[in-house]
Amino acid sequence: PSPADPRTVSLNSMGLFMQLLAAIVPHTKPAQPKPTPEKIIKCECTTKALAYAVHLIQDDIAAPLDVEELARSLQMSTSHFILTFKTQVGYSPLAYQTRLRIERAKDLLQATDLRVSEIAQRIGYQNPMYFSSTFKKHTGMTPLEYREKSSLAS
Repeated sequence: PSPADPRTVSLNSMGLFMQLLAAIVPHTKPAQPKPTPEKIIKCECTTKALAYAVHLIQDDIAAPLDVEELARSLQMSTSHFILTFKTQVGYSPLAYQTRLRIERAKDLLQATDLRVSEIAQRIGYQNPMYFSSTFKKHTGMTPLEYREKSSLAS
């Protein structure tokens, strides 16, 4: 977005607000359990800037995630943004996007007859093999095994 774009102006304002809050409120890091899939999708962020970042990631999970650009638009350093995001959401921005993608892939595997390569592309993976290995890493089974198990359960 250009500097005159209303989204940029809004993000800049949120970034300034975040900086002000950081200066006023001491940083505390309460122990938080890993969020459940429901909490992953319905993150209750305590700041508008982070809520906006979560919304952007959720809005288009297939879009490449440029964490540096997102942090810059919120007027935060990349490391501070990632730390704040992880504290609030429970995952780094990239891990959060991956979890959303896997949850969406599960839905598509259960509800459609799309090929795995089509599902991979819909959720942002250009390489179906990489998608399959990521899916297996997160679920313990390949996409086809997941589809088969889901069809047997219903």
